[in-house]
Amino acid sequence: AQGLPDERMYAIYKDSENVIWAGTANGLVRIEEGQVQVFTEKQGLPKGAIYAILQAPQGGLYLGTNYGLYKIQNGEISKAIKNFPNEAVISLSLDAEKSLWIGTVNLGIMRINGLELENLNVQQGLPNNRVSSLLHDREGNLWVGTGAGLMRFADSPFVTLNNYQGLSDNYVRAIVQMPDSSMMIGTAQGLNHYKNSKFT
Repeated sequence: AQGLPDERMYAIYKDSENVIWAGTANGLVRIEEGQVQVFTEKQGLPKGAIYAILQAPQGGLYLGTNYGLYKIQNGEISKAIKNFPNEAVISLSLDAEKSLWIGTVNLGIMRINGLELENLNVQQGLPNNRVSSLLHDREGNLWVGTGAGLMRFADSPFVTLNNYQGLSDNYVRAIVQMPDSSMMIGTAQGLNHYKNSKFT
């Protein structure tokens, strides 16, 4: 009734100018002072959902779509990387060096390192190629939520966490770091608090 293209939401993001952006099942929405602006195929997006939104270091927003990685800047929409595969992008994160990490449905993690596009998948140790959540924490660790558990990459060898360690479900959908540096982890079967190597 207020102008949304779809009421199914996959991502909500507040940019550096306090504008709210929402990824819906049928395009992108910009909300400022109650005004709704819609971006769909007519404006250059691919058909379908917007799963992830993240501010780009050089300006604009990265958009994880059903058909690859896109970018919107000054109202203009384009592919973010020309050689990026035609693959659904469902999570995004920037590390301390501003390299972009991209979680996909079928290809694991893609990372843009300068002009290089690197790939990390089950062959390199991921528990599953569906990467639905990514988070770089304040300590520099990378947390990866997959369809088969949670992984933490640090300077030491990576750690895999799943229901054997007390996680409520192995499908990890969301990861947030709390002010005390503990982690809140949303799964398909509830919310988990991870502190001192224990799940609650």
